[in-house]
Amino acid sequence: MRCLLVLLLLSSAAATNAQLTKAELESRLLHKPLYLRGVWRNDRLSFNAVGKLQGISAPTSFTLSGIEILKVKLEPTKLRLEGRRVGLQFENDIAHRVPLTPRKGLLSSPNDEHIRLEIERPQAGDYTLLLDAIFTESLADLMPSMPDEWQTYANTHFVNRTPDADAAQADVGLLKPGGEPALPPPGVLDAGPGVTPPVALTVPEPAYSQAARDFRLAGIVLVGLEIGQQGEPIHVHILRPVGFGLDERAIEAVERYKFQPATLQGKPVVVRLNVEVNFRIF
Repeated sequence: MRCLLVLLLLSSAAATNAQLTKAELESRLLHKPLYLRGVWRNDRLSFNAVGKLQGISAPTSFTLSGIEILKVKLEPTKLRLEGRRVGLQFENDIAHRVPLTPRKGLLSSPNDEHIRLEIERPQAGDYTLLLDAIFTESLADLMPSMPDEWQTYANTHFVNRTPDADAAQADVGLLKPGGEPALPPPGVLDAGPGVTPPVALTVPEPAYSQAARDFRLAGIVLVGLEIGQQGEPIHVHILRPVGFGLDERAIEAVERYKFQPATLQGKPVVVRLNVEVNFRIF
């Protein structure tokens, strides 16, 4: 009898959490801080009954993959969702969600950020698992889809910091225990006494992301890198982001930098360096 009671309670809880009706779907989706797990760029997205994207969509920055659902329409064969994209803007390492709402005089393409999704009805009519496959409210869940240049920052800002987590990061050279910056990897030096620092020879201007240009967003992205013995950028990564897709543009620019390499006793050496990439609106 006790086992039967437990099964009934579990069944009741599952039914309570199911998303079968329009009211249940609206409670799950409307005005929630959602992100598209697939960081899909297209503004017309269609998914089958197991949550797989139909067709092809180019990816975008996860800082432009936020979404706010504004309308839910439940039909016999599918679920239709309408909303708008939401950008992430970083201030003092805090990510703020900023709706990409068309603003007169700023957006050159006022319909670009409106987004529509269609999801085929699953066999049992419960959309719970499909929505879990398409959306998340956690930036940590997006980490597997983030490029390498974001991983250091994401590991130290998007996951819960615990002593065990700090120790794990120290093991891979990201942090010392306690959250302090780790020492440079073996064979990589810091510019200092006896080391002649690298000299920048070519510094291409970064390109603006369209979303940041439309919103006239300015800021400085701090980028970490190593300068190789041939003066080439190595292991370029984000240390302090701005958001709105500008961080990826900063990485693209820094990867094209050319340097006269650092030297130690007249011989080229690998050094690590931080550079600021300034985005300004004139």
